[in-house]
Amino acid sequence: MSNTIVTGKEIEKLRRRADRAARVRTAGLPEGWSTCRADPMRVVAVFASLQVHAGYVLRAYQYHWRGNGNGWVWALPAADEFPQPGDYEPRSGRSLDVPRPPRALDDPMQVISGDGSPRSYIEASLLARQLAEIGALGRGCDWSTHEVLDSDPTAQRGGAWHWQGRRPADWRPRVVNSAAGTRVVFQTYSALGREVVYRHADTYAADSYIHTSRTTKLATAGGII
Repeated sequence: MSNTIVTGKEIEKLRRRADRAARVRTAGLPEGWSTCRADPMRVVAVFASLQVHAGYVLRAYQYHWRGNGNGWVWALPAADEFPQPGDYEPRSGRSLDVPRPPRALDDPMQVISGDGSPRSYIEASLLARQLAEIGALGRGCDWSTHEVLDSDPTAQRGGAWHWQGRRPADWRPRVVNSAAGTRVVFQTYSALGREVVYRHADTYAADSYIHTSRTTKLATAGGII
């Protein structure tokens, strides 16, 4: 078993670059579904150790309503057209049903490969979250409210904190390699709704950049939620 440390500062620098690549111009953005103005392929290009499989492309749709919004990224064969969302009827008659191209894959990370380095798995964990946040506006934002940590944030913040999990001895993000696969572990702080410190553990099977994720609350400001 081996451990590789990556600092939260390094991760935040990558996130800022990915955020810039995914920025959506809101001027004149139509209400409802439209083709997303952000290009997911530009977001992948931020992460040097990762690439999209040959013959595939990532494309996104945008949902926007009264200043709030979410996007949805699909992986599909590069030769396929990416139809306008108006070409689809919602599957259940609800406006939030996501338009889906006929040959799109369930998870865009299915077409992501990497160089096998520990850093590539950190980058895959970030990329998956950045892709899920494309097109997020207003109340649609989640991941963008998180700060990746190198140290205990409660030591610098006032108020009463309730610890629901074990306080980490080392807060820095890490990649743990073992015979069973690869695990990426990091902590974040978010004040969305209320102040919370989270622990994220992403597990990758061998030779895969698709992870299963477990997120737990380590501490909350002001009591249990």
